[in-house]
Amino acid sequence: LSKDFIPNKLHTKIGAAAALSNVAPSGGGNFMGWEVNGKVGYDFGAFLTVEAHAAYMGLGDFYNSKVVNGNSNTKPVNPWLGFVCLKWLIF
Repeated sequence: LSKDFIPNKLHTKIGAAAALSNVAPSGGGNFMGWEVNGKVGYDFGAFLTVEAHAAYMGLGDFYNSKVVNGNSNTKPVNPWLGFVCLKWLIF
């Protein structure tokens, strides 16, 4: 989903995804996890944009298996990401 709150200036985007595995590893399930992500961008000019991005993933029962998580008894921590970028096409 995307929306321009100020046309050609302030734009946003939200996304989501989920993943299933065809094969379940021993001790784990088929559901690999889900993700939500988003972006907010502001255009200062025709070729200059500042964007802020963020994402979060919830790991599924696929990672309960020792085979896929490095022979560890615990499931990895749910990963997240956030960053800001400057896009300037002319310099």
